[in-house]
Amino acid sequence: EDFFHGEFSAPLSDKMVSIVEPSVLSGGPPMVLDGPMQRSPVLDALAGVEEAERQEAEYEWFRYSKMALPFLIVLLLVAVTLFCLTVWQAPMSIKRLESGTPRTLEIEHDDENDDEAGLPQGNRNCRIAAFIIIFVGILIVGIVMYLKPKVGARKGGYMLGAVLLILGGVVAIIAFGLDVGNLNDATYCRDRDQGTVIIDIDPRVRCQTYRNIAVATCASAGVAGFLAIYTGIVVIVAALKAGKEIKEDDFDATYHPRPISRSSRTAKTVVLVLLAATFAATVILTVFTILLHEARETKYLDEVVGTRFTTNDRSGWPEKNTRLRLALTILVIGALVFNLIPFRSRVVAYVIAFILLVCTVLCIFAFALDVKAVDTAKDMPCPIGWDCEYHRYIAVCVFDILLALLLMVYILVEFVVRVAMDDTHVRALPYAH
Repeated sequence: EDFFHGEFSAPLSDKMVSIVEPSVLSGGPPMVLDGPMQRSPVLDALAGVEEAERQEAEYEWFRYSKMALPFLIVLLLVAVTLFCLTVWQAPMSIKRLESGTPRTLEIEHDDENDDEAGLPQGNRNCRIAAFIIIFVGILIVGIVMYLKPKVGARKGGYMLGAVLLILGGVVAIIAFGLDVGNLNDATYCRDRDQGTVIIDIDPRVRCQTYRNIAVATCASAGVAGFLAIYTGIVVIVAALKAGKEIKEDDFDATYHPRPISRSSRTAKTVVLVLLAATFAATVILTVFTILLHEARETKYLDEVVGTRFTTNDRSGWPEKNTRLRLALTILVIGALVFNLIPFRSRVVAYVIAFILLVCTVLCIFAFALDVKAVDTAKDMPCPIGWDCEYHRYIAVCVFDILLALLLMVYILVEFVVRVAMDDTHVRALPYAH
């Protein structure tokens, strides 16, 4: 009975030894029993070879951290945004690419008039603030759901993301209320040769009504605000419920993982769907905000000074800046998409890291070229009666350096720091034994 329980009493074990020893001594080989049992050098050598092969195979597999996937998604969003900005601001057509000057000529407005497309700029600022706050809240909740930290950190992350979602939803509802009172004031002044509405900015400008876009913007602000608030409340409820379920077993010494219930999976699916819907609504709100922002009186320099078309550079980037940024963003997007494929080969991972490192250098170079082009454009004289605007081109410079910094952090964390802290490659070397 003591044997099956894994315990031996001293008298019983002595009896067993006294009983077994004679039979063993009488039947066993003398050369083995006369001295201590010796290990076989051949078996030791084979075991060493097998261990070396196992470690070598383990070294050939590259393991990413949990932060790799969300980091890759953020990098992909930044790269795609920079690509879209490059295509949008480049003076190009399907057939050819032209050179431009990074500035926009807008008709000079009265300093007391801060309207944008007939709507107050305060409305636009509320919509932009709502998008930023809601996006940060969605990002925090998504990262916490993916990383699954300890109970306290998980609950705190959910609460922080939910509070930001509710706050951003309230700001979006405020923007909705502000836009409702100005729907009939929205005007489109991109081309003063067409239009039926005369506004008070300048008698030379004739604009057409832009009420449809204003209504769509107002509706998207209301939908985004409602979804953000509702999603924040659902996240808070799910966080409180999950905290209670985990806390019951957290300090139990005999804790055994329980299977995930259908209710937990359903709650997670509902939260993910609400987060995706909220993000889509805020993106649509931002798109309509940009459309309203672009409803301004803008002209090329040839139209302003009355010269033949293409005599002066159009508004846009120089040709070399556009070509470099297009090639850079396409290369980065391709490398990031390829990195999302679950390859485990260390060689493939190092090749991708090298490509991203080259892209980081190119991003810094593109940033320097873009900053120089904007500074050169600012030194050029502005036509009388017109304002020279550079904000859209400064935004591209910001995305240049942002992409470079994010790529640098990703490379350092995933391919430098983690590899330096891992001793698998040392143990896999022959001389390490």
